[in-house]
Amino acid sequence: FPCQLVQGKSIKIMGIFGSCGWSRGAWLNSWYNELHFAGAVFPAQPLLAYGYPDKESLKKCEDLGKKVAGTR
Repeated sequence: FPCQLVQGKSIKIMGIFGSCGWSRGAWLNSWYNELHFAGAVFPAQPLLAYGYPDKESLKKCEDLGKKVAGTR
């Protein structure tokens, strides 16, 4: 996927999110960095929920989606 970003040369605006348990989300930071260096633009920092997303995490996901959708 990051190779496709570089080849396309168009700006890709995205938000990333995920949940984790014991790993504390190290993979999310790695994914963010890889996509960032491939040319992705993030209107907000990655969103991480611990375990199954609760109501607060789901609200944050909705807000992230609105930020991404509202960015040009």
